[in-house]
Amino acid sequence: MNRFMTLALIAASLTGCFARETRPEKDLALGDRCHPADASANPCAEGLFCSPKTHTKEALADLGSSRVCTKRRSAGKHCLGAADECAIGLECRETEAGKLGQCVEPPPPPKTCAGEPADLTAWLKTLAVEPQAPALAVDAATLVANDAAAGAPSAAPLLVITASAITLDGAAVGSPADLKKLPASVGGALTKLAAAQAKAKLDAAARGKLTVAVAKDAPWSAVAAALQSASRAGFLGLSFVFAKKPALAAAPSPIDEELAKLRPAPAQKAPVLTAGADGGLSAKVFADCPQALEAFQKLGQIEAPKRLEALAGLPAAVEQCSCKVELASVKALAFEAYEPPALFGAVELTLAKPTAKGAPAVTAAPKALWSEASAQVLDAVQKGKPVTVVAK
Repeated sequence: MNRFMTLALIAASLTGCFARETRPEKDLALGDRCHPADASANPCAEGLFCSPKTHTKEALADLGSSRVCTKRRSAGKHCLGAADECAIGLECRETEAGKLGQCVEPPPPPKTCAGEPADLTAWLKTLAVEPQAPALAVDAATLVANDAAAGAPSAAPLLVITASAITLDGAAVGSPADLKKLPASVGGALTKLAAAQAKAKLDAAARGKLTVAVAKDAPWSAVAAALQSASRAGFLGLSFVFAKKPALAAAPSPIDEELAKLRPAPAQKAPVLTAGADGGLSAKVFADCPQALEAFQKLGQIEAPKRLEALAGLPAAVEQCSCKVELASVKALAFEAYEPPALFGAVELTLAKPTAKGAPAVTAAPKALWSEASAQVLDAVQKGKPVTVVAK
């Protein structure tokens, strides 16, 4: 090999080395040496990162340190915090300042309100417009349920008939156990009431009317006897009271099963406002929203009729914690804390005068309970004619 050939080979070798060293710092392959322009640059190809050969924070900070394109680190691997060091979808998170980090999934973006306060406010307003019950001294749970009873109970004197007693505006006037005495006892009380109304010159349109609430287990014999006495005393316009379900109910929520387990009985409310009795359910629902938890727990110190007004402050509390709540669960808890008033409906029935001839009769067996016999009354209401009542 002559001197010229040797020089040519040396020149070619130097050219190749120079070409490799001056290769553009972009999309470098696995194992290529790399020199990032700054700490945030990554000259390596996709799926690779420019890693210091010495795996230390100091080497990472020294941009002039020896580096090579390496595969990105997977979840759980130690990391320095270099650009694109962790696999796609992961980030390098330091567990202790100055120490090596770890490739982990990034936390979810901060929760922000997306209409939850307005939604909750609107829902609470629907509770506020729930029809309120008239002030009847009757336990709705004892009455026959009839959601089709669209009318409102009248303000007329209240005749209540149960399996053990008959009262008129709260005063005892007879007992179903003394069936033979009912015409005299109930009839006497109603006759006195009619006389008092006449003496007081009560408006004719308001006289001769009764609101009648009958318990499910009251015998038809007592109901018939009381209504016959009413007819003889001149009380022909009857407003029969029935229980109605609240129109509103909480929508399905993730905590429904837990609420069901807390209820003493299916028809009763869960003790979500009693300290320690809810099994930590309210704390769970408001785990990331202490402002709402505080507002909710204060409801336990407020009388049931006034809770709805206090619940109006819940949306603002939810907004204070950037709505970090599950809204359906919040509504379910609020509905459980809210005790809607008992709802009553009524149907109107006119009794025939005792002297009327050929009036249709509402008939049931003496021992039939009102829960069964009420269907006969409702049928007569539909027909709209004055009736008599008979137990046979």
